[in-house]
Amino acid sequence: MTGATSVTFDGNAATITGNTGTTIDVTTPAGTAGAIDVVVTTPGGSDTSTGGYTYVDAPAITNISPSSGPSVGGQSVTITGTNLGSATSVTVDGNAATITGNTANTVDITTPAGTAGAVNVVVTTAGGSDTSTGGYTYVDAPAITNISPTSGPAAGGTSVTITGTNLSSATSVTFDGNAATITGNTATTVDVTTPAGSAGAVDVVVTTAGGSDTSTGGFTYLSGPAITNISPTSGPAAGGTSVTITGTNLTGATSVTFDGNAATITGNTATTIDVTTPAGSAGAVDVVVTTPGGSDTSTGGFTYIGAPAITNISPSAGPTAGGQSVTITGTSLTGATSVTFDGNAATITGNTATTIDVTTPAGTAGAIDVVVTTPGGSDTSTGGYTYAAAPAITNINPTMGTTAGGTSVTITGTNLSGATSVTFDGNAATITGNTATTVDVTTPAGTAGAVDVVVTTPGGSDTSTGGFTYQTPANPAPTFTVTAGGNGVTSGGTVNVLTGTTVTAANIAIQVDDSSTGDSLTLTAGITNQGTTGIVISEWQGSSTSPTPINANPSTGTFNAVTTLAVTLTANDGVNTAVVFTFDIVVSNAPTITVSAPNGGENFVVGGNMTITWSSSGVAGTVDILLSTNSGGAYSVTLVSGTANDGTETITVPNNPATTCRVRVRDSAAPTTTLDDSDADFTIAVPAPAAGTMSASGNPGTQNALPGSTRTALGFRISETGGSSTLTITGATVRITMANNSGGVAESAVSSITLRRGGTTLASLTSAGWSSTSTVITCNFTGFSEDITASSSADFNVLISFAGTAAPSPSPQYFAEIQTSDVSSASTISGTTVTGGTITLINSLPDDPLDEDKTDDSCDLAIQGGPAWPLLLAGLFVLMLALRRRRKVS
Repeated sequence: MTGATSVTFDGNAATITGNTGTTIDVTTPAGTAGAIDVVVTTPGGSDTSTGGYTYVDAPAITNISPSSGPSVGGQSVTITGTNLGSATSVTVDGNAATITGNTANTVDITTPAGTAGAVNVVVTTAGGSDTSTGGYTYVDAPAITNISPTSGPAAGGTSVTITGTNLSSATSVTFDGNAATITGNTATTVDVTTPAGSAGAVDVVVTTAGGSDTSTGGFTYLSGPAITNISPTSGPAAGGTSVTITGTNLTGATSVTFDGNAATITGNTATTIDVTTPAGSAGAVDVVVTTPGGSDTSTGGFTYIGAPAITNISPSAGPTAGGQSVTITGTSLTGATSVTFDGNAATITGNTATTIDVTTPAGTAGAIDVVVTTPGGSDTSTGGYTYAAAPAITNINPTMGTTAGGTSVTITGTNLSGATSVTFDGNAATITGNTATTVDVTTPAGTAGAVDVVVTTPGGSDTSTGGFTYQTPANPAPTFTVTAGGNGVTSGGTVNVLTGTTVTAANIAIQVDDSSTGDSLTLTAGITNQGTTGIVISEWQGSSTSPTPINANPSTGTFNAVTTLAVTLTANDGVNTAVVFTFDIVVSNAPTITVSAPNGGENFVVGGNMTITWSSSGVAGTVDILLSTNSGGAYSVTLVSGTANDGTETITVPNNPATTCRVRVRDSAAPTTTLDDSDADFTIAVPAPAAGTMSASGNPGTQNALPGSTRTALGFRISETGGSSTLTITGATVRITMANNSGGVAESAVSSITLRRGGTTLASLTSAGWSSTSTVITCNFTGFSEDITASSSADFNVLISFAGTAAPSPSPQYFAEIQTSDVSSASTISGTTVTGGTITLINSLPDDPLDEDKTDDSCDLAIQGGPAWPLLLAGLFVLMLALRRRRKVS
C-alpha cells in the first residue's frame, strides 16, 4: 500500500493522514447512511472493498418515559427516537446508566442515582450523540408527616388531607392496599377520598415519582352505627317527646334526625342515644342516626301524632243533669284518653280518627269548655257546649185559634232558648222565633177544644195543660188593601219613594176589611230601620170593626234618609188564622246632574271642538245636551240627543255665534225634573278670515333652453297666516316678459305655460288661453281650488314649454313675475312682487351636449329641489376643458 495516491468512500475522497506498506490512515469524507465501497489507489493500481464501510446517521431522542424517577436511581426508563441502534452509552446527568435493551428506535436503561432536579440525558451510538436537555427529573422520596382526619367510616367516602414533603405529582394513595381517589395535590399535601375498608387501624401509602412512604396504622376505619330499637315509637307532632334509641356502634353520635329535622341529643353511649324529638308532620317518619362511622336509618321508626282538632259538637246543648249522648267531630282524634266538660270527665263510648262519642257528666247551666286529649295533645272548644236549665211556660197568647191552624202564638216563660220543638195536642207547631223568654210559633191544625202545649229545649220539656183552645172559624179572614202613590201593592212588593217625601194617605194607604164575629180585630206592624226616618203607615181603615191603632213612631213624618224599610203587617181577629202582609219601602235620593264644563269665560269658534263635561247620580238612561244663546233664557238648539250617560261629550261648535251662550244637560226620561245648566256665559264666534303672505321660492336664476324643452320660469310660496283657518287659492295671473323680440317670433316659440303645485299641474295654457302684446304674455290661471291649511305653506312653479322648431335669432330672453294682487283667494295676500330668473331660448347645435335627447328638461323645483342651470353650466365647463385638451394633444 506504499505510495497510496487516493482513498475514496462511496467515490468521495478521504484525507490520507498516514501510509506504510501495510496501512493507510484516513479521515472519512461525508456520506450517505448505509454500506458503501472503499477504493484504495497506489502506483500499483486500485483495490475495492465492496460494502467495506457503513455510514451511520446521528441518533435523535424524541421521548423519555417515564420522564422522572427517584433520586436513588434504579428506575427502568425507555428512550425513544431514531438511529438509536448499537447504542454505546447512555448517561443521566453525566452518570452512566445501564443499557438493558436496544433497537433502532429505543434504548432501555436503568437509571443511576442522582440529585433531585431536571438533568440531561445523552445517548451515544456509532453515528454520534444526542442530548435531551433536562429530559429526566430526579425526584426525592415523599415523606408523610400528618393525616387528618385519622378516622372515618368503613364504608369509605371520608375526605382526608395528607400532609408531608415531596408530595407533588402523587401517583397513588392506598388505605390498607386499596386505592383512594386523589382530589387535590401540592408539594406538601394530597387530598383524597377514602375507599371502603375493614374496621381497624390501616396503613396509608403515598407514592410519587420519587418513591413511596408509609404511615403505619395512620388511619382507622370505624364500624357504622346500627339501630335496633326506638322507645317510645310515637309522640305529638309538636315535638318534645323524650326518646331512647338502642343499637350498636352509637358512640360519638353527631346527629339524630326525625324526618330530616334535627333532634336534641341529651345522652350517648356505645349502645344508646337519648334525644328530644323536634316538631314534625303527622305520620310515620324515618329516624337517622349519624356517627363518625356513618349513618343508619330506621324507616318509619317513629310516628308523629297530629294534635286533635275539634270541629263540631252535636248536640251542642243539653240538660244540667247530664247523661246526654254527644258526638264530637274533628281530626286526629284517635286514641282519645279523656274528654272533659267544664273540667268534669265525660264517659267515652266510642272513638275513631274523626269522632268521639261521649255521655255528658252533670254540670252547671251556661256555656262551658269541652277539652279532648289524645297522645297528640289536647284541643279545647271554648264554650262548645251549653248546659241548659229546664224550660217553664208562664203564658200563651193568644190562647185560641182556628182548627185549620196557622195562628201566630207567642209562648212566654223562662229558659226557652234553643227550643227544639213545640207541640199542640202532640202535633208539631212551626217555630218562627225564639228568645230566652219567648217562643213564637204557628199552630198546626187541630181538633176543636182545649189542648196541651209542650215546649222542649235542650234543658228538657214543660207542659201547659189545656193551654190553647182550637175553635172552628165561621167567617172569612181579614183582608188587606195597600196602595202607594195611587197604585196597588201586592204582598212582598216594593214601594219606591224619594227622600223628602212626606207620608200621607195619598202616597201610602192601608185598609183592612174583616167580617169576622170573633174578638175585636187586632193589627200589628213590624217596621225595620224605622227610627226617625219617617212614618210608614199613614192611616188605617176598617170596614166592620175598628182596628186597634199601631204604635208607629213618629206618628207623622218625612222620609229623610236613603234606606230600605221592611214592613210586616199582621191582622188577627182571634178566630181566623192571622193574615200577614209584607212589602219593602225603598227610599232613594232623587237623580241629579251637575255640569262642570263649559262653565263661563270660554271662547269657542264655529266649526271647532267643544267638550261638555257633567256628572250624574241616579240617571239610568241617556241624556240630552242643549244650547242657549241668551244666558239660559231659552235652550233652543239641540246639540246632542240621547247620548250615553258617560259624563263627557265632544261636539263640533254649531254656527250659533253669540257672547251669552250656555249649555244644559238633562235626563232624556225626565227632561223637566232632572237637569243642570252651566253657571256663566261663554262665547261662540265666527272664525277670522284666512290671510296669506307670498314670497319667492327657489328662484331658477339664469338658464338656457332648447326648442322642445321645458324650463322653470318662476317659483313662489304662499303661506297661510290666518291662525286657525284655511286659505283657499283659486287663481293666479303671471306675466312673461320677452326681450330681443323680433316681430312676435319669440311669443310663437312658446307652446304652453303651466302652473304647478309640487308635482301636480293646476292649469296649463297655450296661446289660445293667454293675452299678449309684442313683449308680454299674460296668463290667467283659473278653474282650480287649492287649500293651504292653518299655519302651513305651499310652493308653486311656473313652467314654460318651447315649441320643437328652431329658435329665432337673436336668442330671445324670457322673464316671469307675479304680484300679490294677482292671487285670487278667500282673503288678501300680502308680500312683494316675485320675479323669476332669465331663460334664453337658443338654437340646438350638432352634438349639443346640453340637450342630446331633446326631451323635456324641466326644472320643477318642488320635485327636483332646485334649478337645473348650475348642472348645465357645469356640464358646459367640463366640455370646454375636454375640447381644450383635445386641441393640445393634436
